[in-house]
Amino acid sequence: MSKKTLWTLGAMLAVVVLLAGHIYYWYLPRERPGVPSSDSLASRLLARDDYTVAFWMPYPHQNLGQLYKSAGVENETLGALARLVAMPTPQVPSFGTMRVPPASELVLAADEDNGRFALCAKVYPLFASFARLSGRLAKNPWLSGGEIYLDGQRLEVAWRGNWWTVASPDLPPLEAVPGAKPVVDAESLALIQVRRAQPPLPNGRFYLQRRQGGLELVSRGVSETWLTPFADLDLAAKDVFLLAMATRRPAADEAAQAMAFFSLDDVDLPELPRVMMVHGAEGEHWELPGASILELAGDGVETTTLGPWTVTALDEASLRSGGELVPHLGPVLGEASPLRWGLWLDLGQGLAEVSRIVKVLEQVPIVPRRQVERWRDFLTALEPLARHYSHLRFEVVALPSSATEAVVGSAIGDATSADQPSSMRLRLEPVTAATIH
Repeated sequence: MSKKTLWTLGAMLAVVVLLAGHIYYWYLPRERPGVPSSDSLASRLLARDDYTVAFWMPYPHQNLGQLYKSAGVENETLGALARLVAMPTPQVPSFGTMRVPPASELVLAADEDNGRFALCAKVYPLFASFARLSGRLAKNPWLSGGEIYLDGQRLEVAWRGNWWTVASPDLPPLEAVPGAKPVVDAESLALIQVRRAQPPLPNGRFYLQRRQGGLELVSRGVSETWLTPFADLDLAAKDVFLLAMATRRPAADEAAQAMAFFSLDDVDLPELPRVMMVHGAEGEHWELPGASILELAGDGVETTTLGPWTVTALDEASLRSGGELVPHLGPVLGEASPLRWGLWLDLGQGLAEVSRIVKVLEQVPIVPRRQVERWRDFLTALEPLARHYSHLRFEVVALPSSATEAVVGSAIGDATSADQPSSMRLRLEPVTAATIH
């Protein structure tokens, strides 16, 4: 083989490698953290105070693709999640042949009071030119710009350089942000900004980040440590796969309360879930799942009182297990505790239990079908998540007054001051050899 041929083959190989590297770096699904660009349309939109919620993501075509892959999210999953939170299934037209535009950043801001919203994406220059041209040729205003209707709502699509925008027509100009403050953030895979607390979610700015192999959504300035109320208690050893907690909320007339679900050895056992609940005397509290079925059958729940706490369960075994947890739950639910909301879930055991509950409910004719469908949606949402993650932890903790300005005020500007500041962390622990059951 001649030297010229070798040089030609080497050049071709180099081109192929460079092209593959270019496609991988700029287009293929992978996690790419970033920060909102300075003084960009995204930063201006995040700085405006006439939106109650905003979502920002760098390189959405890559990060969303990787997050969908790592969490096993599918269209059925999104539909189930939407039904569980009583929202319509998202139906957004694709950007040509892609689910989302190939862009360096994307921001979505919405005002929940009147349904107005704005979506902006900084599309790669080549794709921006191609989209505008193909949109004009196909007379497609979604790509070229113009007026469109989505779910009966009139929207305006426009191009501002490489920024592709979709917005409600009665919004003030997107560029007009009186007194806008620069956005300075830590790198993240996405950020969510909430100006009005919607319990259990507080107001503030929250960052999606990969930490120690797990996926976390955390408040700005949140402590690296957890509240760890169960440092001396192994919940798995107590057969608890789900524990939900909430402290006293006088303004909402809600009692301090906790609910624990216990695992069953036989996932096909045709029984109601083993569940117990503990609550204080003051305020409304959650309903014990399955209590209505017992009432229809002419039975009642098991109840006992331990100090200031009332413990209820569907069976005596769960009541005894609940009594063993109360000494640990009491300090966490007390008025001096910084905890507001808490959730601990073993995803693998939770999936097995939800699957068992669905089988049981399907065999009981008196159970309303809407309840059966709701449990099926839980199953659909949990299945892909449990394949990739072992545990879910969620905590909302009250902030000391000294941390208010640093975490809430500077994070979202003129936040709703009536909302008592708090920090939040939601973490998905990765599946490891030690966590495989």
